[in-house]
Amino acid sequence: MGLYPGIGKAPAEELRQLTLATMLIYLVLGAATFLFKVGDTYSRATFLGAWALSVVLVPLSRALTRHLFAHKKWWGYPAVVLGAGETGRMVVQTLKRQPGLGLKPVAVLDDDPEKQGVMEGVPVLGGLDLAPVLARELRVRHAIVAMPGVPRAKLLEILEQHGRAFPHLVLIPDLFGFSSLWVTTKDLGGILGLEVRQQLLLPGPRLAKRIIDVGLSLIGGLLLLPFLALIAILIKFLRVLLDPNPWGVKKEGVPCSKIVNTPFTILTQRPFSWLPTSG
Repeated sequence: MGLYPGIGKAPAEELRQLTLATMLIYLVLGAATFLFKVGDTYSRATFLGAWALSVVLVPLSRALTRHLFAHKKWWGYPAVVLGAGETGRMVVQTLKRQPGLGLKPVAVLDDDPEKQGVMEGVPVLGGLDLAPVLARELRVRHAIVAMPGVPRAKLLEILEQHGRAFPHLVLIPDLFGFSSLWVTTKDLGGILGLEVRQQLLLPGPRLAKRIIDVGLSLIGGLLLLPFLALIAILIKFLRVLLDPNPWGVKKEGVPCSKIVNTPFTILTQRPFSWLPTSG
């Protein structure tokens, strides 16, 4: 499912893969239970409850583990950043600020002698020709090519010469500000393409979102219903306790006609209690 080692995954994509993996595991367990005829041993309610808890607890435990141990020295994989320009600096800053991504920059390489030194606490060791040496001596398996402004021919040459030393090579394209969520690569007859999937325009995700929205609304409404009823009862009780006659007050009306000269009693709402009474 691509969950391990789980480097550089967006939270939404990771949650989707975790949910699918959990569902697949429970489907296999359910099929095994049916095939081996041990269904009487396990309660269906227990099985469904365990599945629901797993869908919630597995992502939470994974996030908690990452939060607790991401700053440890042994967490993650060492990575070499090729390019000490602004893009390389941004990559190093991001990886150091978010160690949960799983990559720890240990060195930066650039052919420009003026850029050698230290960048964001990571040493700029030298030119790109040191990439195979670092991969061999430091056992670095991940490299990030952060040179989007390099011409195409030069970039292909760099990838051919130094990219083979690393089993995992990440290329940063010149697409800053472009959403990286739901982007997948496509091979169009040898031409590299990026497919951007608009999930909510697809019928399946739209139906799933609608079901989740309605389900959560119903569950939330049912959970809040007793509290709303309790609040209404408390308001009613306090109103009766503080005001013995909450519905209105009796007032003596003054006759306004010579024909009707008998005083009468009227019942007014509480907001009109400020009206003067006769006598």
